[in-house]
Amino acid sequence: MKRALYYCSRLIDRQLHHTAGGYDSLIKVNSIWLMYGCAKYKQGAVNSYRVAEKKLQRALRHCRDTYDLSNILLIYTNEEYDENNTDFQNLIVVLFTNQLSAEKKIEILRKQYHIEVTKKMEEDLNDMCNISMYHERVGEQRGKREGIAKGVQVGELKALTTSVKRLLEHQLSIEEAFALLGIEKEMQTKICKQLTTAYIKEMKSNRS
Repeated sequence: MKRALYYCSRLIDRQLHHTAGGYDSLIKVNSIWLMYGCAKYKQGAVNSYRVAEKKLQRALRHCRDTYDLSNILLIYTNEEYDENNTDFQNLIVVLFTNQLSAEKKIEILRKQYHIEVTKKMEEDLNDMCNISMYHERVGEQRGKREGIAKGVQVGELKALTTSVKRLLEHQLSIEEAFALLGIEKEMQTKICKQLTTAYIKEMKSNRS
């Protein structure tokens, strides 16, 4: 919860450095957190947190837009996919679980939820599956000896680089992207090299 509050505060602070209107130009930040691997008694819960006005003395009321600048939504995901359930929580499981392939997820979205899946959505689902597999591998290896097979490293690096690049496209700084994905220092250096190499290749391609 404190981490969510911290990132909302940073996003509000960044607005002051990118707008000329000062404090009056600040707009509300909505932050959604998917809570994976939570205790059984928490699964299925959805909590919302925001700043509210409480009158302690006299009936003075301020416009809500002047103080309600952040809204945090914590979604405690269920553990398993239910093929007979079509509610929002089950859809979250379908999208973010690492137990289903991208192809299976697309099939469920079309048949169970009647969602028209575009080519762009298919690409995004494939990226998400790669990232999910990365985090699963990291978890499995925490109790093992040091060292990761070179082929696995390449796959992890590619998946994380793609994820960081997408966050940068949504106006996050690279430090915020690293923190949001929980990427370790050593992997951060490798991702920066990958992004630099990709940028140089893109510049050369544009010149030619």
